[in-house]
Amino acid sequence: MKLYSHSRIKTFETCPLMYKFEYVDKLQIEEFESIEAFLGSRVHEAMRKLYQDVKFAKIPILEEILNYYNIQWEKNWHDNI
Repeated sequence: MKLYSHSRIKTFETCPLMYKFEYVDKLQIEEFESIEAFLGSRVHEAMRKLYQDVKFAKIPILEEILNYYNIQWEKNWHDNI
């Protein structure tokens, strides 16, 4: 008996053709990172740093968090965005 995950069922409900391509035909779709996803990831990283610092009783100044954000941006930037 074949088992189906929630994500498989949701994919089928959203777009049966997408389900076919992904799970039946097993097509490899080239993935890309949009600017929105890239920006969101950098914001999440900066917020994670902020909360980790606060967790260990270190209150960073705004410039420190912004500097961390900018470093992560430069480090992770690539031409496929």
